[in-house]
Amino acid sequence: MITPVCSGVGERTAVLIAQRPSPTKPFITLAIPQYNRREYLQVGLESIFQQTFGDFDILVSDDGSSDDSNDVIPALLEHSRRSFQYYAQRENLGYDHNVRFCLSAARGTYVMTRW
Repeated sequence: MITPVCSGVGERTAVLIAQRPSPTKPFITLAIPQYNRREYLQVGLESIFQQTFGDFDILVSDDGSSDDSNDVIPALLEHSRRSFQYYAQRENLGYDHNVRFCLSAARGTYVMTRW
């Protein structure tokens, strides 16, 4: 599913590649801005999938990566049972703007970002 998204920062460049909406508003959104780090993100997501706390969703915003992130990560998220959103930026926003995009697209009551 490819749906243009309008949500403030990056509104003209963000494309929603895949999602599994949460039936209710999640307590926490794990917001992950990412750029050319598919291997590390894959390991991090595998760890997140093992968490016993379940009231969260995952938001990944790929900032124009040239690796295979847009093929591998959405498929990985689809196979999990977690709620998620995966966005691909059509152009590189830079780290700060990608973080801001994540904050504007987050659905949780609280947002946590580390990457």
